[in-house]
Amino acid sequence: MENIEGWANFKTVYESLKDSKKLKLRILICPINDARQAGSLENKYIKIANFLKENNINFTSGIKENHYIDLKTLYPELVLFPHPYDCLRVDHYNASIVSQYTKIGYITYGFMLSKSDDLHYKNPFFQFCTRIFVESEYYIQNFARYYSMEWAKKTCIASGQPKIDCYLGEQNEPDNYWPRPKSDKVKRIIIAPHWTIEWNNDDGTTSPGYCQFLSFKDIYLELPQKYPNVDFVLRPHPLLYNTLIEKELMTQEELNNYKKDFLSYNNTAIDSDALDYFDAFTSSDALITDGVSFLAEYLPSKKPILHLISDQYAGFNEFGENLVKNYYKAKKPEELIKFLDEVVIQSNDYLYTQRMNDMGKYLFLPSNGSGKFIAENIEKLLLGTK
Repeated sequence: MENIEGWANFKTVYESLKDSKKLKLRILICPINDARQAGSLENKYIKIANFLKENNINFTSGIKENHYIDLKTLYPELVLFPHPYDCLRVDHYNASIVSQYTKIGYITYGFMLSKSDDLHYKNPFFQFCTRIFVESEYYIQNFARYYSMEWAKKTCIASGQPKIDCYLGEQNEPDNYWPRPKSDKVKRIIIAPHWTIEWNNDDGTTSPGYCQFLSFKDIYLELPQKYPNVDFVLRPHPLLYNTLIEKELMTQEELNNYKKDFLSYNNTAIDSDALDYFDAFTSSDALITDGVSFLAEYLPSKKPILHLISDQYAGFNEFGENLVKNYYKAKKPEELIKFLDEVVIQSNDYLYTQRMNDMGKYLFLPSNGSGKFIAENIEKLLLGTK
C-alpha cells in the first residue's frame, strides 16, 4: 500500500479475502516518495499506518531500518501492485525483478478514458503480469491490439472497478464533510477540478489538458452567495495546487487567498485529504468536474454530472467518448449556472435515461461487486479451484 488514496481500489477485495481459510492476506505499507506530493516518507508511512489501525486492518511494514524490505523474504505467491509505474518504486520492487520469484497481479486503479493508449499499453510492466483486472471487455480488446489476443485473454479479466462497489451496499453519511447536516431543503454539489494544465500526447507533443480551473475559478467564488441553499465542496485533484504554482499560474499567496475566500461562506468546504471520497459521492446531488476517472466513477450514483470542457481540451479514447456523450457540458460559466438552475435546483435531470442506458452498455458491474469477483478469481488462480 503506497498511499491512502489507493485503498478504495482494494477495500472490497480485502473484505472478500480477509477471512479466507485457504489464503493468507498481507497488507504491506510501502509509501512512495513522489516529489509532486508534499510530506516526508516517514510522515506518509505514519499516515497510512494510522489509517489502517483506525479501520482495524492488520498490516506489515515494508520499511526496515530506512530501507524497503525484500519482498522475497515474505514468500508471496501473488503480489498485487496498486499502479503500473515502476519508475515510482525502488528497483527491487520493479515488476521485472518481482516476477522472477512470484506472480504479479494488477487491478486498474482508475478508468482509462484519456487519449494516451500508446503511453499506457506500451508500459513494460504489463508483460510481467500474470493477471490484470480491467474495467470491461473493451480494455481486453485494447491489450490484444498491443500484445496478442491469446495473451490478453489469458492475462486480462474484465472485472469492473472495485472502487464503485460502494454503490451496492449501505450508503453512509460522511462525517464532517458537508458544511451543514443533511436536509431536504439543501442541495449538495461537489466541484472536482483536475490537475492537467497540459497533456502529453502519444507522439511526444503537448496540448491543452483537462483542467478548466482557470476558466471557472472566479465563478466558483460567486456560487455560494448566489445559491445559499446549496452546499459546495471543492475537491481538487491532489496535484492541482502544486501544478498551478510550478507553472506560475498562481502564487502560493494567491492560492491561499483563493481558498480563504471560498471558505468565507457557511455553505462551503474544501476536501484536500483526497481519501475515501465515495461516501461524498453517494451523499451528493451532483458533480461538476473537468476530471477523467471521476466521470466514470460517479456515474453509478445516478446523479447528474456537469463535464467542464473547452474547444482545445485533451478529449478521450473511444470508450470515454461513448461514456460521456450524454453528460451535461459547459465551456463557460453561464452554462454552469444554467446547469445549476435547470437541472439541480429544479431537479430536472433530462439526460438521466440516456446516461443510465450508457452505463448499462459500457460499464461492467458484477452483481455481487467487483471486489468479490476479483477475490474469487484470485482464489482460482492460486488454488486451482473451479
